[in-house]
Amino acid sequence: MEGKIRNCYTNNLDNYSFDKTKCLKCIHNSSNFDLFAEGGGSGKCTNKKCLSDKQTAYLVEQAQAVALADSKLTFIGEQYSHDNEATQIIKKGGYEFKNVQTYNLNSYPTAPTEPQASEYKKPEDYDKAQEKYGKQQERYEKESQELETLKEQGKIRVYAKIGDSNVRMYYKEVATKDTKTNEQLISDLKAKKVRNTEIAKEKTAGDIKELLRTDELPKSEFTPAEEQAMYFFMLDKLRRSHYKTIGLKENDYYGLTDEKKQEIVANLTEEQKTVIRRDYLYSHLTERTNTVSGVQGGMMLAFATQHLPEKTATIEAQYTEEYGKKNARLDERIAGLKEAEKKAKADAKAKKAEQTTKTEKAPKTAEKAVKKEANTTAPKSETTKPKGKEQSKATQSEKKEAKPTPQADKVLIVGVPKAQPQADAVAV
Repeated sequence: MEGKIRNCYTNNLDNYSFDKTKCLKCIHNSSNFDLFAEGGGSGKCTNKKCLSDKQTAYLVEQAQAVALADSKLTFIGEQYSHDNEATQIIKKGGYEFKNVQTYNLNSYPTAPTEPQASEYKKPEDYDKAQEKYGKQQERYEKESQELETLKEQGKIRVYAKIGDSNVRMYYKEVATKDTKTNEQLISDLKAKKVRNTEIAKEKTAGDIKELLRTDELPKSEFTPAEEQAMYFFMLDKLRRSHYKTIGLKENDYYGLTDEKKQEIVANLTEEQKTVIRRDYLYSHLTERTNTVSGVQGGMMLAFATQHLPEKTATIEAQYTEEYGKKNARLDERIAGLKEAEKKAKADAKAKKAEQTTKTEKAPKTAEKAVKKEANTTAPKSETTKPKGKEQSKATQSEKKEAKPTPQADKVLIVGVPKAQPQADAVAV
């Protein structure tokens, strides 16, 4: 359990490159309180906060040193991962960062670690390690010098990445067409400097606007500075005819700069303030106002009546009379149309009643027509009546003939005699 605690909850100081002189006697160093601590190492730190602060300070110092040594150096940023604390500090320090993938870059050579005699049991092993170290150091210095020459010639671009344990260097070859002289680089850097200043002001403005939008402003008295700012913006609505009133010259008619406006509002008289306020009010009363019947239109009418009563009354009277006459003619037409509509309805009603009457008489007329047709087609003896006594006798004769005989309702069966051949022969 004790070994697990040492391995999991302590940090090996040998894994860090910062100066550990103070750590050798620190109470948080496991070598100073662990009875089972083994020699040969720097120990393990049990104070994570102190260890992290020391490592961050070391990384920041190293990053600043490489940036100072190479004015063209660019730091590598991480687009999708979280920046460590040292990287955040360097970013806030204003150093340039670019999101570049390290697999597209070449690594700078790493300096070899010099062997320590205490690490070897045999002197001959140490001597061999020293010889190997010497060759590695010579190769490292040669490669570093070559890269330094290429960097001075502008043939490579150097990058630095701040890791968790050290600052690693990278480089990338630059095409000939992309190679820039120092003068060109200085010009680019000056342009970046100007742009950085602009960005700082833009971001400041953005955050201040958000602050004013979200935070409640105090209910304090309106200050002279606020009043000047108010008149500064009101001057945008000042009519050209009033420029002389506030001391503007002929040349100012064609452009009122912010600097000139700031100079004006710092020394306004009460009369000038009234002119500016009134022009500002006039501008908003007349802008997009198309009728005097609305709220804004009513305010405009009241404003005009207050300051120009006679002319305003003349305008009102002119259009009241003109369109009053037009409305009178329209009223006459409306009355005529109403009368015509009334007459049309009465005619329609009368016509409907007439049609109803005709519909009711139609069956009777049809019945008479049928009877008339029947009389026309009947036999003359039946339809013609005798006149006078003849008519009476004829009627009596018809009545007698009409009387049925007593046997009229009986059926008589008559027998046919058998044929006689001889008689028939004679007859033929």
